[in-house]
Amino acid sequence: MRNFSYLVGFIALIGLGACNPQSAAFDEGQMAGMAAALTNFSPKVDVEAELMDPECVVGSAPREVPQEAINKALDINLNIKKKFADLHVKVKARRVNCQTVVLLCTDDKPPAHGLLEDAGCNLRSERPPEKRLWKTTPEAPCAFTMEVDAACKLLN
Repeated sequence: MRNFSYLVGFIALIGLGACNPQSAAFDEGQMAGMAAALTNFSPKVDVEAELMDPECVVGSAPREVPQEAINKALDINLNIKKKFADLHVKVKARRVNCQTVVLLCTDDKPPAHGLLEDAGCNLRSERPPEKRLWKTTPEAPCAFTMEVDAACKLLN
């Protein structure tokens, strides 16, 4: 079932044309690969963030995940670390209601622009391909936009 989700996501990415300057930096294949890597990577960041913050309370203010947690997740996922480094992608993460959201942004020239965002609560992309940050015009800032409660269907 998981492979089917990747296939559907990949086909959707390929089928949609990009109409903004940001998309010129990455082709559809690169973005599809990055999206697949992110859906595998974000749950690992979630685990590392939870280990560093086991006392998380639902309803507490959102907080940035320490870079140390992101680096640990990258260090145990060397293929993803290499892919993100080769593409000059910056990785940011934030904890919201004890769930982790990972954001990928451009890192090759300022200002940074948002590319993809994924919650670590499951192994699928929470955003339909046409609403991914890299498809927006004008270019999306490198800022968290995901509604985690809706994406993870948290019961508060």
